[in-house]
Amino acid sequence: MTDPIFKMSNLHISNLCSDSRNFKKFLNIVSKFKNIKGLDIAPLNISKDWESSEKECKKFYYFIKKKNLRVNAVQGIFYKKNFSLLKDFVKNDNKIISHFKKIIRLCKILRCNKIIFGSSEFRNRNGHTIKCTNIIFIRFIKKIIPLLEKNNIVFCIETIPRIYNSNYLYKFTQTCKIIKFFKNKFIKINFDSGIFFNSKLSKSYFINNLDLIDNIQISEPYFNFFLNPNKYNLNFIKLLKNKHYQGTVSLEIISGKFENKKINKSINNFTKLFN
Repeated sequence: MTDPIFKMSNLHISNLCSDSRNFKKFLNIVSKFKNIKGLDIAPLNISKDWESSEKECKKFYYFIKKKNLRVNAVQGIFYKKNFSLLKDFVKNDNKIISHFKKIIRLCKILRCNKIIFGSSEFRNRNGHTIKCTNIIFIRFIKKIIPLLEKNNIVFCIETIPRIYNSNYLYKFTQTCKIIKFFKNKFIKINFDSGIFFNSKLSKSYFINNLDLIDNIQISEPYFNFFLNPNKYNLNFIKLLKNKHYQGTVSLEIISGKFENKKINKSINNFTKLFN
């Protein structure tokens, strides 16, 4: 019997850092792979007017639908927004909640039931203690839970390591504690495989908390990891298979020159590993 992770409906591509000028070319390549079912995508990749133009968002939905693609998750939700959790949420939480409602509306238009929350600048502690930041962040989550439950959308919190100038929830253990605090099926984790490879994360701790993870993004710097899959990726995927991971998996395109052959080979090898 095929393990849940190897169901092809679970494989997606994250294009957060792809060049917008090559976005349609990128979609044309991705759509050729029948095993890739969807995208993790930022609102600004959809349209610069996504907040005000429902028409543009619907247009995007039907455009990718014709290519047999869907949106797995909306990410980059606070990108280019001058919002700060500690500054703005305390003073005027309506501004942030109002923006979040727009993200929910976008998800409904795209028929997407997942939001990925990274946004290291938004959650910057700005000199406050972790304890103080925890209190404010928990207040924020409590505010959005009714919206998530009403619209059946999962909010996936991502651990952002310190190398990306993150100073809050920069360890997987910290993120797990937040998730366990809520014990809510709509509050889960988005896990970047780079944390598994590049941090001192305990393998047993990861395995014991695998049920908290709803989406995994496997890092693909410069399209190199899956051109010739290395032992780290192979071992990581084997681990997910052995532990019957139930969530979705995305190949996260980080950067790199747009080269058709390179992208094709990388995605092809990625999908083969999940056969």
